Amino acid sequence: MARPGVTRSDEGLNELGQAPPAYDGKKAGLRDPGTELRDLEAGGASPPEYVEVPAPAVTREGHRST
Repeated sequence: MARPGVTRSDEGLNELGQAPPAYDGKKAGLRDPGTELRDLEAGGASPPEYVEVPAPAVTREGHRST
């Protein structure tokens, strides 16, 4: 929905008619690699265990969550 007083050429500009600063994006070499699965396997560690699925919630008669 178009805003009153805003033309397509004004779209994305601030109230002073200026464009916002450029998006930096991801910088090479600054990424935190975290823990890779192959590192866990090499160290003898296993992935975390999954929790058991909880029982269905009890609600009013005739209404149960699934």
